[in-house]
Amino acid sequence: MTHDKLPNDHRASIYEGEILSWSRRAGEQESVDGYTHCSTLSNPLCGDRVTVHLRVDDGVILSCGCEVRGCMLCKAASAHMATLIDGVNTDRLMEVTVSFKNALTGTADFPETHIMFAKVRHHKSRHSCVLLPYEAALKALSGGT
Repeated sequence: MTHDKLPNDHRASIYEGEILSWSRRAGEQESVDGYTHCSTLSNPLCGDRVTVHLRVDDGVILSCGCEVRGCMLCKAASAHMATLIDGVNTDRLMEVTVSFKNALTGTADFPETHIMFAKVRHHKSRHSCVLLPYEAALKALSGGT
């Protein structure tokens, strides 16, 4: 989605629709039995805290769980990411994260999988809320803690 195709009223609520639905699902994917990778990250500016548990085998993320104490955006992004990365190659997580970051900053189009976060582009202080679970997952893959 290009800059000119974003909703005209970028002041519209970012806390509605799919964001609301995904945030309600945040508690569904908290634990992962037999996880192989784990990391916890916090955002000191808003207080969000995410712990990501991954079960990885032979370079494939078999399952992802996220424990979230945070805002609706962080919860939505965590639940969405946990579903999105199940069954993907670990390298794909980096690609998805970079693509998402670039879309938020306006240097790239939003991938279809992340279009629900398009309104967040205009709220720079909220970028860290939606990126926190992705950064925690990448940290888990690189050694965690």
